[in-house]
Amino acid sequence: MDSFSVRVISDRRKKGHMKLKNPKYNLKNYISILFMSNKFILLFKISEEYPICPGDWELFTFSFETLKEMGINGKIIKTKDISKITMQFLARMKNNLKLSNDLVKQVTPIINPFIWDDHEFKITYKIYPVLVVVSQKFFPDISKIKKFTESKWIELDKVWQYDRNNYLYTFLAHIEKYTGL
Repeated sequence: MDSFSVRVISDRRKKGHMKLKNPKYNLKNYISILFMSNKFILLFKISEEYPICPGDWELFTFSFETLKEMGINGKIIKTKDISKITMQFLARMKNNLKLSNDLVKQVTPIINPFIWDDHEFKITYKIYPVLVVVSQKFFPDISKIKKFTESKWIELDKVWQYDRNNYLYTFLAHIEKYTGL
């Protein structure tokens, strides 16, 4: 999957480790892919059987533990690591996503993580966002992904209708800060 451009975004002004908002919560590392076509984004509905945020809508998000189970090293040390992880992840998920190389216009990993405290589940999420711009909408086969029950393309300005706790809106603002969305 290397026939499209990859641009890594990093805010070099921020040095050192990012401070967590609530150090008492369990820390979980995730990679979250925002698929975008024009002004539409692809959301996924979390299964009611999934232990965290059942029934909520989210982006294509997986924990580093899931990545490890897929044989992908989710350790991020340098900016290039997020690109490598993203490319490996997309390659492994290619069949489920029904995402061909010719649809992908650009992949933009953002090395600066988004930090989100989930007070309901007492988890602090450290999420590495990746913007994947596609030339047209595609319709993934999520039947083999137990975490999700459905997917839906929505207009970017209607995200609030799918956002129970302001997570999606805040996450998109984080991505916009680095990419201009």
